[in-house]
Amino acid sequence: DSIGILMGDSDYTFGAIADFAPLAGGGVAVLDRIAERVSLFDGEGVFVRSFGRHGEAPGEFQWPASLCVLPSGTILVLEGASGKVDVFDPAGVFMSSWTMEGMGIYPMEVEAFDDSSFVAYDFSMDMDENGLSTLFTLWRYDAFTGGVRARYVTWEAPASESTDFTEAFLVFATDGAGSVYLSRAASDRWMVEVFGAGESPADTLLC
Repeated sequence: DSIGILMGDSDYTFGAIADFAPLAGGGVAVLDRIAERVSLFDGEGVFVRSFGRHGEAPGEFQWPASLCVLPSGTILVLEGASGKVDVFDPAGVFMSSWTMEGMGIYPMEVEAFDDSSFVAYDFSMDMDENGLSTLFTLWRYDAFTGGVRARYVTWEAPASESTDFTEAFLVFATDGAGSVYLSRAASDRWMVEVFGAGESPADTLLC
């Protein structure tokens, strides 16, 4: 199946799809970075409604980058440059907004943790006399207040004279029911850590 057309009805055309997430009942929410809006489609791919536009007022976006839908149906939109999080109810009605503490330059991935919180993976880069240093963080936030519930990873790679960029191979997934799976890969090992609500792994798989 597919959703979207090249030309025609504006409800089905996209400028640039930044992110998408499944909805309860088989539908999908699609975040369009160019139009700066979220479009909701049902399980058959039929347009239901859209919300959001460019601006600074409540419910408006400035470079939306990521989308997350909690199991409860609450929809979160993260703005890339500012770390602002806009919270909407399942119908797309604006509820609140807040700014992520500790957020870097770009939220690379966000996923639902449970009905009231989500996990965000982001990074920032700084330049000094030795080159670029990078900072990767994986934190869990309260979806409605912005409070930090857990700091799973804060991984920093300082700049060095031998390289301009230090790679980090960190990938995570959640099950939406209270578990986080963090994959770490290096040249000599690969492991997957399983986290719950706490900041220490509940289990580790070494490969």
